[in-house]
Amino acid sequence: MTEPNDRKSEVSAFFAKNAPSWRSRYSVNGFDEWEYQTRGRIALEWLTELKKTPAGRMLEIGCGAGVQSIAASKLGWNVVSVDFADGMLAEGRRQSRDPLWVAAAVEALPFQSHSFDVVLMNGVIGYVNDPMQALRAVHDQLRPDGRFIVS
Repeated sequence: MTEPNDRKSEVSAFFAKNAPSWRSRYSVNGFDEWEYQTRGRIALEWLTELKKTPAGRMLEIGCGAGVQSIAASKLGWNVVSVDFADGMLAEGRRQSRDPLWVAAAVEALPFQSHSFDVVLMNGVIGYVNDPMQALRAVHDQLRPDGRFIVS
């Protein structure tokens, strides 16, 4: 059985190695790519619908190469993008300075409670060691009337 820290190291190493090519999942055709593109498109449609306040704060957990974070920022969201894989954050930073890029794991988010109107977590829950702990962390970050977008 893989221990939590070993699993985290394995996931981090995988994403560090694959960060430069990860962005292509949102532009090339194939089943895996279609899945990423569809999840991203749906999340951005919802973010467009939810955009009601001029300074809405959004947290993307597991932002990867930052495709959704950058797009949400262009929609007017004040975005904070979190990933624990430094290679993925570096890839996002290469593309845009607009979101705030933060290295952190979902289990140890460095923000005050109830700081975000929306938390987006696409394709992340399968990578965390303790899904219930991750969901509690998300709940803690959301404002009382906040929304959680997860796949």
